[in-house]
Amino acid sequence: KGQSFESFVITQIRQLLSLHYSGVELFHWRSAGGAEVDLIIKAEGNTIPLEIKLSKSPNKNMTKGLHAFMKDMKLRKGYVIYPGKECYSLGHGIHTLPLHDFLMDPRAFIS
Repeated sequence: KGQSFESFVITQIRQLLSLHYSGVELFHWRSAGGAEVDLIIKAEGNTIPLEIKLSKSPNKNMTKGLHAFMKDMKLRKGYVIYPGKECYSLGHGIHTLPLHDFLMDPRAFIS
């Protein structure tokens, strides 16, 4: 189920961003050590890393790859997209982000 949710979310984000931005770049990142980030968005000079989880309550144990990427790239914010309703901090500049909120207003999170 998790991989299907991840694919669905990436497809929805790709389609949505193509409507709002020109020149958007989407990436996946994986380190030699196996840390990974599901989706990295480059738009309007910003880099936003996203981890996608099919969890009702994401926690900081799910953010190791996201944290590693943010540290390597010297980024101050990253998100865990999930199907819940609450935004909350997971520490180190990482916040949960309900999928609905992102899809309704992607500019609020890209800027």
